[in-house]
Amino acid sequence: MAKHWRNILLSLSAATLVFAACKKNTFSKDDPLPATYSPSVIINSDNQVMYALDPNSSKKAWELSFAYLPAIPNTHYTPSPVVYNGSVYMAAVNSDTLYKINSRTGVITKKIVEPSGEPLKCVSTPLVDGKFIYITALNGVLYAFDTSGNLQWKYYTGSSFESSPVVYKTQVYAATLGGHVFSFDKTTGPDGLGNPKWDYPGYGITPTLPAKFVSSITVGDPFIYVGSISDSNMYCIYIDPPVYPAPAPPPTPYLGYLRWTYKANGPIYSSPAAYAGYCIFGCTDYYVYCLDTSIDIYGIGGAPRFTPREVWKFRTNSQVYSSPLAYNQMVYIGSNDQNLYALNIIDGSKKWQCATNGLVKSSPVVYGSHVFVGSYDKNLYAIDTGTGSVKWLVNVNGTIECSPAVDNFTAPMGFQSQISGLTY
Repeated sequence: MAKHWRNILLSLSAATLVFAACKKNTFSKDDPLPATYSPSVIINSDNQVMYALDPNSSKKAWELSFAYLPAIPNTHYTPSPVVYNGSVYMAAVNSDTLYKINSRTGVITKKIVEPSGEPLKCVSTPLVDGKFIYITALNGVLYAFDTSGNLQWKYYTGSSFESSPVVYKTQVYAATLGGHVFSFDKTTGPDGLGNPKWDYPGYGITPTLPAKFVSSITVGDPFIYVGSISDSNMYCIYIDPPVYPAPAPPPTPYLGYLRWTYKANGPIYSSPAAYAGYCIFGCTDYYVYCLDTSIDIYGIGGAPRFTPREVWKFRTNSQVYSSPLAYNQMVYIGSNDQNLYALNIIDGSKKWQCATNGLVKSSPVVYGSHVFVGSYDKNLYAIDTGTGSVKWLVNVNGTIECSPAVDNFTAPMGFQSQISGLTY
C-alpha cells in the first residue's frame, strides 16, 4: 500500500513539473521586450529635421525628416515644437498642415489641415490646451482645432499673425501685426454676432503710430503683456476690461482696456515673462528690462496714471530677440551677441554668461539642472544652471531659431513646454 501511494505521489510530482515547464514556456524567448522610454529634448531647425535627444547624454532617441513631405516653396520649420500629453505639435511657414507626432517614437500620427484647403501659413508656435489646439496664421485667422484634427471655430481678424496665442482660464488671447489684441471664449470662439469677447484696437499712444505685435502675449493676472515693434512699447492690458456704467450700452465688440505702456528704445520682438509681479523682456536696444507692474504713480493734477517702475535693466552687447525664461529666481535669456545669460531676478546682476558661436534668438527651457537653448551656430546646448558650463552640445546641421521643448513623460496633465517666456 505504501508503495502504491509513493507511486501516486511521484506521478503527481512529474505532472506538476510538466505543467510548470509548459507554463514557463508560455512566452517565447524571441518575443520583444516592452518598449522603454526616457525624457527627451525636442528641437528642429532650418534643415527640416526634428530631433529628440536624451537631456543627460545627448543620445538621439529619434529624428523625423520633413524633407520627404510634398515640396512647398519657402517652407521653414521655424516655429517651436510643442509637447502635450505624449504628442509633439509642429507647424511650418507656407505649409497647409499642422503635424501631430508621437513624442516617444517620432512617428506622425495626424496631419491637421484647414477644411477649405487654405494653407495655414504659420510662423507662430501652436498652443495646446485640453482638447483644443490653437494656432495663428499669416492669413489673419485664429484657428481652434480639437486634438483629433476637427476645426471647432475660427476667426478672421483682417491682419496677419506672427505671435502665438495664449490660453488663460476660459479665454484665449491673440495679438496681430495690425496692433489688435483679441479675447475669445476658448471653447466657442466668437459670440453669436461673430464678435470676440473684447478687442483692444491697438492705436497705441498716438493714433498715427499704431502698435504692431510680433511678441507673443504673456499672462500675469489680472493683466496681459505684449510688446510692439512699431512704437517700441510694452503694453499692459486688463484681462477683464472695466464694466461700462449703466445705462450706456457697451460698444460692440467690447473694447479692451489699456492699463499702461512702457517705452523702450527699440522694437520689441521678445515675448515677455510674467513672474512674481514682474514683467521681463528683451529689446533690440541691447537691454533686458524688468518692470514692477504693481506700482501705481499719480500723474499731474492727481489723475491716476498707472506706470510700471523699472526694477532693473541689463545691457548685453547686441540686440535681444530671445524671449526670457524666469525660473527659480533667475532669468535666462539669449542675445545676438552669441551669449546666453543667467540674471538674478531681484537686481538683474549677472550670475554667468555662456558663449556660443552664433546668434542666440532661441528662447531657453530649463529641465532638471540644465538649461537648453539653440544657436545660429547649428548647435543645441545643454548648460549647467548653476555654473554656466556646457555639459554637451549637438550639431543639428541647421541654424536654430526656435525654442526646444521637453517631454518628460511624468509631467502633470496639461503640461506644455516652456515657450515665449512662459512657465507652465
